[in-house]
Amino acid sequence: MSFEAGPGGVAGFKDRLEAVRAALINEDALSSVSRAATEMILKRTDGGVDFEGTAFEPYSSAYKKAREKKGRPLDKADLRSTGQMLDDLAVEVNTAEKRSEIFFKSEESVRKALRHQVSGVGKDKVLRRFFGLSEEEKSGLTGMYSAHVEKVLKENI
Repeated sequence: MSFEAGPGGVAGFKDRLEAVRAALINEDALSSVSRAATEMILKRTDGGVDFEGTAFEPYSSAYKKAREKKGRPLDKADLRSTGQMLDDLAVEVNTAEKRSEIFFKSEESVRKALRHQVSGVGKDKVLRRFFGLSEEEKSGLTGMYSAHVEKVLKENI
């Protein structure tokens, strides 16, 4: 990168900085990190583990019987009675606000998630807090975005 101290040089430098800023916070980068976070949530939940690394409390006997009739696995709680709630996870990127969001597409899935996450399910009000990220997962995502930043800076400075 070259910089000229004259009046045109400052404008050119400002333009270059704006191009770097746009490259740093772009839809592809935000979307990639958000999709990776979503995959982390899904993989961990399918494994029967909450975002703090604790195994989900097993399903109740009554619920296991209902799952057995549907041919669903019984060995661990995976929050996939129908699969609709977890399949409803989506990502939306807003580059103007420099953020992305992971959310549920339907109100029914939001209600199901809130029961698992906040109010509890079943007569014992069991919590299975799946919708979050561990410190290790956050660190991995930070590393992923940091690699993007390093690449942009190397290409532009």
